[in-house]
Amino acid sequence: MRALLLVLTVCLGCPEATSAPVDDTLPYEPFNGGVDTGAEDPTAVPSPAADAGCEADAPGERLACHFAARARRAMPDADVSIVGDDLIRIDGQEMALDPLRAICERDEDSCSERMDEWIAALAEAREAERTPARAEQLRPVLKHRAFVDAVRESSPELGSLARPFVGDVHVMLVVDFPRVTRALTPEDLAALHMSAEQAHARAVANLREHHGDLPIEPMPNGLRVMGPTDGYAAARLLLLDRWADAAGGGELLVAPSNRDLVLLGDSEHLQALQEAAFRAHRYVDHPITEALWRYTPEGWVVHTPPAEADADQST
Repeated sequence: MRALLLVLTVCLGCPEATSAPVDDTLPYEPFNGGVDTGAEDPTAVPSPAADAGCEADAPGERLACHFAARARRAMPDADVSIVGDDLIRIDGQEMALDPLRAICERDEDSCSERMDEWIAALAEAREAERTPARAEQLRPVLKHRAFVDAVRESSPELGSLARPFVGDVHVMLVVDFPRVTRALTPEDLAALHMSAEQAHARAVANLREHHGDLPIEPMPNGLRVMGPTDGYAAARLLLLDRWADAAGGGELLVAPSNRDLVLLGDSEHLQALQEAAFRAHRYVDHPITEALWRYTPEGWVVHTPPAEADADQST
């Protein structure tokens, strides 16, 4: 169970990451633009050349060595070991460094900074793992079915907390911290004296209270976009009553392509919406689904364009 506590925050090999190319993805769920690694920050680390035992000047040349050296300084109580050139084990949990290597090879100047951000995130995630959940911290997040299936296979107890939502998308619950989240666990529910249904209800209520606005802005191509920086853009689709105004009495299609971006359009701009949704799902961190959803007062439904519906009926 311990290795799964951070399944929503430190899962580099989860299914949701396989549909997008390697990019500047952090090994956790960041919310507020990264981590300040200034001199006052206990997780700040020296320059790459100061990493003990690593002869190379650039961290990308001996990535695992530099990563391990910095991780040991940032987390003195952690058991950190090198498994391979791009593989680290921290407290028994293996972490692939391939995404970080891709960053270093693409932009050597940012390699050191990004490594520091990863390690600072891991330090915060470890602290979050040890911190008991409070009811006011509960939040819902949307995840693709493949992600949920992988969680259920690894931990049926943890996976049992997921709920179907629309199409291939499920709702999972997390515990919200200032810059990271962790998965809500059955142990958390027991400590909170809550059932899974009560936890889902409280998480949605917390979402409504703290993230209930819909900061929708127009785009030049006739679409609209909602991209708040709090990590709960797609989760706002759970607040169905808030979307009536966005629909304006007409047709509303949305693309919940990834965690931080929801695209809005209609049938008149269907091609533009489909193309933008594909890019947002394929090239942006934390993808959710390629499907489009249509608003109805009773709930969201998967939108099937007329041409596709006709083709399905003919086969």
